[in-house]
Amino acid sequence: MKLLILFVIAVFAVICPAQEEITKDYLMGKFQPWKDKRFTISGGNYLRKETLEAYQKMQAEARNSGVYLQIVSATRTFIEQKRLWENKWTARTPVNTDTGEFLPKPNTLKDTLTKEQRALRILEFTAMPSASRHHWGTDLDFNDVNPSYWSSMRGQKEYFWLVENAPKFGFCQVYSANRQTGYHEEKWHWSYLPIARNLTNEYQKQIIDSDITLTEFIGSETAITTRFIENYVLGINSDCK
Repeated sequence: MKLLILFVIAVFAVICPAQEEITKDYLMGKFQPWKDKRFTISGGNYLRKETLEAYQKMQAEARNSGVYLQIVSATRTFIEQKRLWENKWTARTPVNTDTGEFLPKPNTLKDTLTKEQRALRILEFTAMPSASRHHWGTDLDFNDVNPSYWSSMRGQKEYFWLVENAPKFGFCQVYSANRQTGYHEEKWHWSYLPIARNLTNEYQKQIIDSDITLTEFIGSETAITTRFIENYVLGINSDCK
């Protein structure tokens, strides 16, 4: 009888696996992917195991078509995203890496930007820390993160292949053209929907703009004035929701 009960429990666990626990810390990138069993590493990038498996299948099919896909960015923790954001805010690095444009250094004679204007300029290209899809291990940047690359013959070929084939492997271009709000179009950024769709919903349920303002990074208070979650976290391609 005891063996029968254990057998039933085991079968039930296979048929009805436990639902993954999604915490606010995970959604906001405040965890260590190298200590998280859901994550693995490939080519120096951490990502969800399911994302890697789907990517490798897609990469192999692309190669057969003469298209070569490489991950240039995957999981970024809160700390990593904070570094990207604050380097742009303080003009240590270009706000637009494609053109090399810098924002004026804060509190100098050339600086005429309000905090909200500075944040909005950065948000054309970079998410706020604690609110990037790259925290989740489901979103990948392929080959090059500059728009000019994707205007080249090689970039156009790769993009057209992704548009035609990536959905078969579960990937969606979250920052597509012709959206009303959010970041500029990113032809390189693709999200693994079988996991990311639920995480988008959980972010909307669990986190509000004031949660972001309470995190420690420069300019966090602008999350409320920019209506960040509504306009950016949820300002994605409707096919990816």
